[in-house]
Amino acid sequence: MLEAVIERMPYTIVEVSGSPYERGFAYGSLMKNSLKRFLQREFYERWKDTKKDMLLFGGKCLDEMRDCLPKATEFLQGLSNGSGLSMEEAVMMQCHEEFVHGIEMTGHCSAIAVAPTETADGRTYVGQN
Repeated sequence: MLEAVIERMPYTIVEVSGSPYERGFAYGSLMKNSLKRFLQREFYERWKDTKKDMLLFGGKCLDEMRDCLPKATEFLQGLSNGSGLSMEEAVMMQCHEEFVHGIEMTGHCSAIAVAPTETADGRTYVGQN
């Protein structure tokens, strides 16, 4: 079945394993060029004068992630180290829909579900904007 998906999708499929950090590092290392192109196209080319503000927003989101999503934060640290992106840039990509579509969001949404094994307090969280 995976072969059929690969034929139809113009995306690179990457399989990673290990701890959250190891998975992030492997993914960041393998996809660093794609990640950097995505960041450039989706953020820096759109808002040439607001890079500092975007990084500040990414940092604020990172502060929240550290408190309630330690394993996701470990993954992003690995991704950052593997790709050469800053942690703030890694978080910005996680918040792509919010950055790109913001309050004028029509026809777009973000959803997240986090299992209890992945949260600091052992609870399940589901959210959508």
